[in-house]
Amino acid sequence: MDTEKLKLINSMPVIESDACSGELQYVYIENSQTNRDVLKQLGASEDEIAEMTDADQELIDISVIGFNCGAKWFQESKGGFLDYVPEDHPYAHHFM
Repeated sequence: MDTEKLKLINSMPVIESDACSGELQYVYIENSQTNRDVLKQLGASEDEIAEMTDADQELIDISVIGFNCGAKWFQESKGGFLDYVPEDHPYAHHFM
């Protein structure tokens, strides 16, 4: 696992995220040049970034790329994408 990639993806401020029954629905960041540059550093192409961008071109959903960077869980209150599943999370037992 690449902890540097997780640090990099977690460096982008999250605007909104949502999960349902332990399944991550989305993690939105601002569609800015700075964030796009970080995504490119993580290996995303322009086409992939375009696919992750919402219809209004304002937000980018980074949920998939977070897990591609080695994350096992996402919890905003614990810092974002994590390389472990928190034992204290109500749905953690589903993923251990």
